[in-house]
Amino acid sequence: IFTIAHTTGWQSIQVTDATGRTLQELNIDGREVLELDLHSFPTGMYLVILKNDNRSITQRIVISR
Repeated sequence: IFTIAHTTGWQSIQVTDATGRTLQELNIDGREVLELDLHSFPTGMYLVILKNDNRSITQRIVISR
């Protein structure tokens, strides 16, 4: 489980693989904390992108087992 806190002000979250393919996209809907279940994702690098109308923030995560 990947937890993101303080999501107020953000509209959506997107998870992409290393090639840029969108694997998951969710509306945040004003939630303060969001949990993403990534246990089914294979080992590799992913980008978690928070978006709103004006900007985006990208965080790289690595899943290793």
